[in-house]
Amino acid sequence: MHATGAIDFLSLFTFSNRKGRGVGPRPHNPAIWLRKSVAASRRCSARSGEHVLLRSRDVTTPSRSAAPELQTERLVLRAPSQADLGFLAGINQDPEVMKFMPGLMSVDDTRRQLEGMLQHFRDHGFGVWVAVRKGTDDCVGIVGLKRVDLDVPFAPSVEIAWRLARSQWGKGYAAEAACEVLRFGFERLALEQIVGFTVPRNRRSIAVFERLRMRPDPAFDFEHPKLPAGHELRPHVFYRIERAEMPRS
Repeated sequence: MHATGAIDFLSLFTFSNRKGRGVGPRPHNPAIWLRKSVAASRRCSARSGEHVLLRSRDVTTPSRSAAPELQTERLVLRAPSQADLGFLAGINQDPEVMKFMPGLMSVDDTRRQLEGMLQHFRDHGFGVWVAVRKGTDDCVGIVGLKRVDLDVPFAPSVEIAWRLARSQWGKGYAAEAACEVLRFGFERLALEQIVGFTVPRNRRSIAVFERLRMRPDPAFDFEHPKLPAGHELRPHVFYRIERAEMPRS
């Protein structure tokens, strides 16, 4: 399954420790994030009427405790660790998995990505889990939630995304894990809304959005600000789901 949130969700972690303008997870400051969230709500409201994506209660401060373990019928979603570097590097160097990314990621890039994933959990109490088949040590992929800090009208917000090993495609793992992650976001983090985005040609991820009952909102389709004008991956489509829309278990 190709990852959604093409640049931001996972490749973004790659650059979190590089010099220059930081694009990785920022230090957690609830007061600043709350002010920005309210401002973002007003910008969205002014731009598109009823399309208000964030309200002040969307930005409850999650616990900084250790990453909780989640479970589905077939999977365990556990915290990432340094031992996952080899698995992550493998999927990040698979051309099919990275088809809708700007390029393959080196081992050093993946190491920075993993460091960013770990830091996001420490800072915010949620992040990207490693999905493992129950009763085994077999990694399926990664799936989770991440703060969106892009210069786009719906930021700051929280997005869901995933990246699965190619050998695990077509088995329903992405939707199964993502459904549990959505439930965690709404029930444990008390988020009002979770968003997702990808390139229009990424039909696999769009199909997962639809299985999760996330709905498209073309008013917030956007050109990715970290890619140059004219780049084939620059246009992105936007999806969202609100807490009230989450199917009851």
